[in-house]
Amino acid sequence: MYDSKQGDKKLAGGDEKVIRGDKKEVEGDKKVIKSDKKVVGGEKKVIKSDKEVVGGDKKVIKSDKKVVGGEKKVIKSDKEVVGGDKKVIKSDKKVVGGEKKVIKSDKEVVGGDKKVIKSDKEVVGGDKKVIKSDKEVVGGDKKVIKSDKEVVGGDKKVIKSDKEVVGGDKKVIKSDKEVVGGDKKVIKSDKEVVGGDKKVIKSDKEVVGGDKKVIKSDKEVVGGDKKVIKSDKEVVGGDKKVIKSDKEVVGGDKTVIKSDKEVVGGDKKVIKSDKEVVGGDKKVIKSDKEVVGGDKKVIKSDKEVVGGDKKVIKSDKKVVGGDKKVIKNDKKKMGGDKEIKGG
Repeated sequence: MYDSKQGDKKLAGGDEKVIRGDKKEVEGDKKVIKSDKKVVGGEKKVIKSDKEVVGGDKKVIKSDKKVVGGEKKVIKSDKEVVGGDKKVIKSDKKVVGGEKKVIKSDKEVVGGDKKVIKSDKEVVGGDKKVIKSDKEVVGGDKKVIKSDKEVVGGDKKVIKSDKEVVGGDKKVIKSDKEVVGGDKKVIKSDKEVVGGDKKVIKSDKEVVGGDKKVIKSDKEVVGGDKKVIKSDKEVVGGDKKVIKSDKEVVGGDKTVIKSDKEVVGGDKKVIKSDKEVVGGDKKVIKSDKEVVGGDKKVIKSDKEVVGGDKKVIKSDKKVVGGDKKVIKNDKKKMGGDKEIKGG
């Protein structure tokens, strides 16, 4: 479902992390994750799956296609599985568990604390849900996410999308045309993404993030407080993550990510990517096309870059960095404390 290239050019390592393997192997804070294509781990997890796996606190999940777990869960299913507190769910198509859940329909599922999920192929489970769907997914604390190919999971959600990626506090958002970051933003674009607290976004295919989010888009993704979002071939983890992907990767605090095309990290990161990169505070980012960073940034990019608090960026091929910046440029340059022009 999500082809992975034999670790062709991907290796990620963080605090006490070692990733190696023909396809993917991750070891984090007492983690051992093995998967043929995708793997996601949290604290003390052991996940094994032929295609996708997502786990939370102390989980053991096994599934032929998709699996989602919460606290102390063991889930087994031919297609999708979702579990809550101490649940064991088995189903040929869809399953949802948790506290006081009711599931009805070949294509609809509702479960969790005040959750409603509707999708052709979805899964929901655990505290701070994990949602996967071919078209629409809704889950989390008052969150509504809609995307062509997204996934959400774990505390401090993880959202997936075919084209955008968002992560970190005071988000870093990437989009086919515009990018905006910081608190209290209003963005308007043909294909944009926005993150942060108290945001309002309007677009032909819009997305909005932050607390109490509502996201709607054909190929967008938005995240709120401490979110990690992945794309075309995704992988998402918990605190101190190690993420590997053929195209995009997003991580949290103290992350070191290496990918063939995109990489995103948290505080004190060093990111290197052929196309896009997004980081947090004190970053050094180098990319052929896009880069986004936080405070005290050094950004070099051929096309777009956005980062920092309270930024307003305007440019044909933009780049932005630093605190309180306003950049206008027909091609690209970046401003901020100790600016560095590149491209």
